[in-house]
Amino acid sequence: LLIKVPQDKLDDVNVGIRSTALLFGAHSRSILSGLSLSSMSLISYAGYLNAHGTPFYLGVGLASAQLARVLYQTDFDDRQSCWKGFVGCGWSGFWIWMGALGDFILMASSS
Repeated sequence: LLIKVPQDKLDDVNVGIRSTALLFGAHSRSILSGLSLSSMSLISYAGYLNAHGTPFYLGVGLASAQLARVLYQTDFDDRQSCWKGFVGCGWSGFWIWMGALGDFILMASSS
């Protein structure tokens, strides 16, 4: 959820903190896209190792779409937009959880 980090850029400069928001600078969108891609890939791989089924991967797909939407719509120089993006990222966890729950229910009902 590093999308909240750019929200505090001005405060970081004033206080003298060397934050990732300042480090990433104009590359925030591409770096966060790469981190999101790696997170979703590793979560998918964990699902594969755990023998999860279709509902889990649908949840991961919805989470990926949510993260992509947030990254596309967020203006990293606007505090309000960063906050909205930060809150929107929480939905990605919800979709992964719902996919895992759906997968569990499907597995439990077929036993």
